[in-house]
Order: sequence, then structure tokens, then C-alpha cells
Amino acid sequence: MATVKISDLPQFTSPLAGTEVFPIVQSSTTKQAPLNSITNFLSTGTNGFVTSSEYKSASGNWESTYTTYKASSAGYVSTSEENTFTTRQVVDGELQAFCFQAGFDTSNAGIFSSVVGGYYNNITGNASFVGAGYNNDITGSCSGITTGQDNSITGSCSFIGGGFCNTTNCGTSVIVGGCCNTASGNESFIGGGADNQATGDCAVVGGGNQNISSCCRSTVAGGQGNTATDFYTTVAGGYCNCSTNDYTTIAGGYCNNAAGSRSVIAGGQQNQATGESSFVGGGLTNIACSDYSTVGGGRSNTTGSGFRHYNTVGGGCGNTAFAIYSTVGGGQCNTAVGTNSTIAGGFSSCATGACSFIGGGECNCVTHAYSSAIGVCVHSVSGSMLHANRLWLSAGALPTSNPGVVGVVWNDSGTLKISV
Repeated sequence: MATVKISDLPQFTSPLAGTEVFPIVQSSTTKQAPLNSITNFLSTGTNGFVTSSEYKSASGNWESTYTTYKASSAGYVSTSEENTFTTRQVVDGELQAFCFQAGFDTSNAGIFSSVVGGYYNNITGNASFVGAGYNNDITGSCSGITTGQDNSITGSCSFIGGGFCNTTNCGTSVIVGGCCNTASGNESFIGGGADNQATGDCAVVGGGNQNISSCCRSTVAGGQGNTATDFYTTVAGGYCNCSTNDYTTIAGGYCNNAAGSRSVIAGGQQNQATGESSFVGGGLTNIACSDYSTVGGGRSNTTGSGFRHYNTVGGGCGNTAFAIYSTVGGGQCNTAVGTNSTIAGGFSSCATGACSFIGGGECNCVTHAYSSAIGVCVHSVSGSMLHANRLWLSAGALPTSNPGVVGVVWNDSGTLKISV
């Protein structure tokens, strides 16, 4: 065959069919290859070459949009090389990637993960997301940080919305925002605030400062320095309140302690509900010691301890309902010691007899069962009797003839008589 220069060959006819033959050297042997096999290799071959015509740049041609241009030949760029765009790129069609990384000095080693922007953000977990912010880090899978600074997720399926120095290190936990919060229990939640901890599984801290929810399904809604440390415990707010036994609740106040199972403190200061199912409504330094006991309010009131259950102090100051089923309604320094005894009010009275009653007054003492006292410094002398200093009867209202009812007082022309 006569030698012919390439320049002397006839011009090809456009468009090419792809079946045209090219000479190639393969394993030191000259062979022929159709054009379409070469183009297929360049676009989908082992080197992963992509043609520049598949992309559109905002300005300039393909090569001018790179500060570094690493390619096998002009017009092609290898996906195994790192290239940097200097102008905005517009993709006309679908953009697919195993991972996405943008921003300044970010890193993304996860599969199906994305760093959309920000500064020094890092992902090593799979299927995770960092939107923006500074120095955020995710090592767990299927997790996300929207923005913020120095936030960290090490558990899977967790989320931090933003804020500063927040950390989740267990699965399916959430921190919405705030500063220096830690959610370390599975399915735990912190809404915001600062220095809060949700360390129990399904534990919740709504916000506030230095609150701790440390047991399964415990909750601190807000406030400062509050702790919920047992199963299903709740502190709604306030300062330095402690809900330390299962199913206990503190609504608010200062330095209150609900230590009895199922006990409740509504508010106040330095109150204690240590008996099972006990209740303190409010006030100052009140203590509901016995089971099923109640202190409504006041100051320094106490219900009995041990097996002396079901006692009540309504209010006042320094009152004690010590016996089972005993009640002090109010007043000051009154003590109900007898079973089923009651003191309605007054000052420094004592009911020690069973089912005894003191209506009020001062320094009264009923030591006999079923007896009552009213007045000042009245002391019982017998059981089943009313004791009083003085007794006033309206003479005009008394019967003037014998009513025939045993025990009724009547007025016989100025002489008091008792019907027998």
C-alpha cells in the first residue's frame, strides 16, 4: 500500500457514525478500534473521565474556570483528581455525588454526607450533614448540625440546631441551641440555655442554666440549678430544686426537695416532701414527713414521720400534725398528737387524746379521748366532755318550760335547769 500523508487524506463526512476505525497500540501490537469504543472509555472508563461539554460555567471556557487543572488531555478532567473552580459553575441537569463538601478548610470523609459551607467543619460519619458555622464536627451517622460553633455529635441519628459548644454523644438525641449543653442519654432532648445536661434515656431539659435531668424519662423544664434524678421525675422551674425519687414533681420555687415517691411540691422555699405521696403547697421550710400527708403552706410546719400517715397542716407557723389522721388547720405552735385529733387554730395548744378537738384559743390542752376545749389555758379533766373557761347562754332564747328532752337547759323563772 502506497504511503499517504494524513494531510493528503480526504475530509471526513459529518456527523461521525462512531464506527470509524482508529489505529491503536495495545500490548505492543498495532490494532484497530472503532471511534465509539474510545469515546465510551473517555466518559465511563476506569479513569472516570468526564467531558467538559457536560458542564456549563458562568463565564470562560472549561479550562479558565480552574486555578488547578489536572486532566489526562485537553477538554477532559478526571474525577480522581482535585480541581478548584474560580468562577461560579451552573449544572444544567442532575448533579450526583457520594459526598459533598464546600466552605473553607472543611472536610468530609463520610459516604452520602454533605458539608454545605462554613469554616473548619468536619464530617466522618455517613449520611450526615453540616450546613454552616465554625468548627462543627460529626462522627456519628445519619446526624446533622445546622450551624453554630464548636458543636459536636458522636452518636447516630442525632441533631444540633445551633449554638456554641453543644455536644450529643448518644443515639437519637437532640439539642436545639444554647451554650455548653450536653445530651448524653439515648433519645434525650435539650431545648436551649447554658450548661444543661440530659444524661438519662428519654430525659428532657427545656432550657435554663445548669439544670440536670439524669434518669430515664426525667424532665427539667427550665430555671437554674434544678435536678431531676429518678424515673419520671419533673421540675418545672425555679432555682436549686431537687426531684429525687420516682414520679415526684416540683412546680417551682427555691431549694425545694421532693424525696418521697410520688410526692409534690407546688412552690415556696426550702420545703421538703419526704413522705410517700406527700404534698407541700408552698411557704417556707415546711416538711411533709409522713406518707400521704399534706402541708398547705405557712412556715416551719411539719407532719409526723414513721407510720403516722394521713396527717394535715393547713398553714400557720410552727404547727405539727404528728399522729395518724391528725389535723392542724392553722395558727402557731399547735400540736396534734392524738389519733384523729384536730386543732382548728389558735396558739400553743396541744391535742393528745384520741379524737380530741381544740377549736382555738391559747395554751389549751386536751388529754382525754373524745373531749373538746375552747378558750384560754383550758385543760381537760374527763373524756367525752366539752371544756371551756366560761359559757354564755342567751336567756331570752332558752325554753321557759321543761322541754322534756334529756340534757337541754331551760329557764324556770330565772333559774337554770337541765331537763332529765
